Amino acid sequence: KTLCGRGLPSWVPAPSLLVLLALQHFGCAALQQVANVQKPTVSVGQVRFASLSFDSVGLLLDLNVNNPNALSATLAGFDYDFQVNGASLARGNQSSETTIQAGGTSTVQVPVVLSFQDLYRAYASLRNQDSTAYQLQCGLSFNLPVLGTTRIPVSTSGKVPNIKEIGRATSELQSQFRIS
Repeated sequence: KTLCGRGLPSWVPAPSLLVLLALQHFGCAALQQVANVQKPTVSVGQVRFASLSFDSVGLLLDLNVNNPNALSATLAGFDYDFQVNGASLARGNQSSETTIQAGGTSTVQVPVVLSFQDLYRAYASLRNQDSTAYQLQCGLSFNLPVLGTTRIPVSTSGKVPNIKEIGRATSELQSQFRIS
């Protein structure tokens, strides 16, 4: 004798009977869907150049958001922190709402602006190293049924080889292939 079963308990008052019957008839499937809400998953897609000015470069980072639920999810906003060798190079947040359809994947673009002055400082500290460690930390905030606002952390990290001076690299290559 449960609410979603066939019978109703004898203690149910008459005014509540209509509400309970409506829940029993229409609400059980919806309640079961809400009870099975899963957090959306996020993967990092492409990073590409978006803009260039005299003092900065703009990048667009694609985040692929997969919503496995039968209900759509509303992305309420996001935040990010891009770090090079542990030092923050770019930070930001955006609070624009985007609907992620039920059972689908949507791409959310995260704009990142890097100033050339900050890039030069990073280069000056890294120029004698063979590689550079990077890390991007993002947080996507969703308005989810039952769970409320939920922040999903996403991060990616790695190392990229540093590009050495072209002249020095060329002379090193020439000395390796010199014929005597």
